[in-house]
Amino acid sequence: MKKHVPNIISCFRIVGSFGMIFLRKEPVWFVALYMACGLSDVLDGFLARKYHLESELGTKLDGLGDASFYIVAFGCLIFGKMVDLSLNLAMMVGIAAIAVSKLICLIMTRVKFKQWNSMHTTLLRWIGVFFFVCIPVSVLMGYLPTAMTVSIIAVSILCFVEEGIIVLVSDEYDPSRRILFQRKKQETENA
Repeated sequence: MKKHVPNIISCFRIVGSFGMIFLRKEPVWFVALYMACGLSDVLDGFLARKYHLESELGTKLDGLGDASFYIVAFGCLIFGKMVDLSLNLAMMVGIAAIAVSKLICLIMTRVKFKQWNSMHTTLLRWIGVFFFVCIPVSVLMGYLPTAMTVSIIAVSILCFVEEGIIVLVSDEYDPSRRILFQRKKQETENA
């Protein structure tokens, strides 16, 4: 049973993410479930690494959990009208650029490595932390500050450009690669 705990936690994040849809009119409960889902993202990976329970299924569930979590959270913000976004054209173009950039990375990974997957780079982790903090702050404040929006757009696009370059220059797929200029594991062990 222990070996399945990280995957069960990832499944909780997927189910919990869709549960947020039903709580979009209750900001405090939405933020509580949002926080639980977000913390589950940290917990599943931590447990998998600490107890050497990493698996291909776990990697895919984690990626699916991340995608469903952020898509639902932003969908609730935008379409659920939880926050007064007052988006101007530049912000909408930036948000579309984020979506297109991520889609291109997914397609590149699928074409080159024959799998749907996403990298877990350091920059992606930092943008994840920023998103994680930004959403509940915006929900509880009732609006999304422009500085947060511009920062999210800029760093997200940079993040997906890095991921795209990694996919292009890599000979084999390594979803745990942390940065663009990371040496291969074999080169590090021989050095």
